[in-house]
Amino acid sequence: MAKITIFLSTPAETAVSASASRYSLSIMAYRIGRGFHLYRTALPSVNPRIMDVDCTGFTGYGPHELLTAEIIGECIHCGYSGVNLGLTSKPTQPIVSFCSHLSETCQRRGITLYLPESFSSLCPDAVIVISGQNIRGTYKEYLSSMCRRYGTERLALELERIYTDFTLPVRSGAGSVLSKQRFDEVCTGSSFFSDALLSNYTSYVSGGNAHIVLWDDGQSISQKLLEADNAGIKYAFLYYPHVHDILSEITV
Repeated sequence: MAKITIFLSTPAETAVSASASRYSLSIMAYRIGRGFHLYRTALPSVNPRIMDVDCTGFTGYGPHELLTAEIIGECIHCGYSGVNLGLTSKPTQPIVSFCSHLSETCQRRGITLYLPESFSSLCPDAVIVISGQNIRGTYKEYLSSMCRRYGTERLALELERIYTDFTLPVRSGAGSVLSKQRFDEVCTGSSFFSDALLSNYTSYVSGGNAHIVLWDDGQSISQKLLEADNAGIKYAFLYYPHVHDILSEITV
């Protein structure tokens, strides 16, 4: 039996539907907003384990103690065991200072803090959320390198059902996301499954440049989760609106 804990990240409006699955929920009902306060939408009648906080526009400037108290208070009130901070900006000094304060408080309270990989060396007590997609080497090698770097106890795998476009040769691990419409426009050839990357892929040429596009389905997500479980990784996140129609195909 798999030991990895899988969280379905869900907006409030799909939480009731998501709660019918066998997975725990991460509720996307919170954001850091005006006045350096925590705001939330109306919570549905479900019991999520994780609070997912939208940090769009968050600069880190403000009273760290007050915001930390609001987040911890909400965790205690709702019974959350963890906080997933959806930080997309670079780790500036004010943001790092806030995350460090929150991380220390979460640790004292027995609450798990989840942060992006860019914060890995800055908040050593946090669980690091890494990409579920890899373009360099095999998937097993990718997870092994992450485990060596951070330790299995500190890792969470984020699997997104998106189309990611890489220009060849791949010079970094980051690609660009294609919409389904754009994917259908440019990717008209055959598609394949890579046993090494554990991903579906196809290729195309544009402007004289060769491209490879990777994407996941129920089969590839299942295999990635199994590989992560075998590696000893403890947590994984799936975005419910993207996978609701293939949950029955995910066998881990």
